[in-house]
Amino acid sequence: MKKHHAGAGLLLLGVIALLCWQNHLLTVERDGFASQLADARKRMNWLDTQIARLSRPTAAQMAKAPLPTKRMPEDGDMADGGTEDENGEIPAGEVPDNPYAAVIPADSMYGPFKPVSIPVAEGRITATELRKLEDLPPLESDGYVLKARLLNAKGEQVSIGEFRGGQKGSMQLLKEFPYPTAFQSPLIGPDRQSSGKSSSFPITPSTPMPFSVTPFTPTEFEFKNTGWTVDLEMSAQGGLLLVHGRSQQTAFENFTAQPGETGKPIYDDSGILLTDNKQLQPTFNTRETPFLFDMLPGKTYRLPLGTGDGGEMLEFTPVPAQ
Repeated sequence: MKKHHAGAGLLLLGVIALLCWQNHLLTVERDGFASQLADARKRMNWLDTQIARLSRPTAAQMAKAPLPTKRMPEDGDMADGGTEDENGEIPAGEVPDNPYAAVIPADSMYGPFKPVSIPVAEGRITATELRKLEDLPPLESDGYVLKARLLNAKGEQVSIGEFRGGQKGSMQLLKEFPYPTAFQSPLIGPDRQSSGKSSSFPITPSTPMPFSVTPFTPTEFEFKNTGWTVDLEMSAQGGLLLVHGRSQQTAFENFTAQPGETGKPIYDDSGILLTDNKQLQPTFNTRETPFLFDMLPGKTYRLPLGTGDGGEMLEFTPVPAQ
């Protein structure tokens, strides 16, 4: 009788163990399916993003697309999320899709591309005004002179030039920036004399007597032109004048400490700083802005330039040649 109960108990334990094992297998299988489902959802979201990105119109398609017909505003438009204010401009809180975001990736060559709204020109033009411009009689560019001015952030004139139509021209506002290309190694002790550029760092005297320190000293310099260079040319395009060119700004940014053995701060044996002994080289930044737009004779146009010092501006006025 006891053997019969013992066998039944063992059988029950075996059944329980089998059920636990099957439950474990089902749990593992369920977790696997859940992981696959999560991966599938991520994949679907990624595909939806790619489809939305590829379905956006390119910059060329947007340029060729007809302008939408402006309808009269109705009550409640802005409350329901309207897209234009009374001047036809996009409200500050709404940023339109950037068509360049799909074709200019962010990498170390392009730089950190930021999908911000693309600026538009001031003012507006109607379809009737566009037709009038198309019907203007053709111009000859050599019959006009382009007056150009470079203005600083305060609106002050810093450079000026006049350019005959059909001829390439340039105006510059440059300043030389010196930087060292050779140096004298540091010297310690009143009795040590330099043996030239190849002299090594002198050993600190073992005597406790005071000594002088001559830090890193530049001996030769080169000069870098910093400032503005504007290259441009004016041509004719039907009844309008076309100006195209580029502006380039080269600016000093900061100094960079150089590595090496003799360009380090110098301390005495007790840890007191004797000299910073700085060995520096400059960092320059060059910004280039191409430009291309049409003009009416006698009208003044201002082109803002992206700069790091407040924003210079180019001013153009085409006038008939004398």
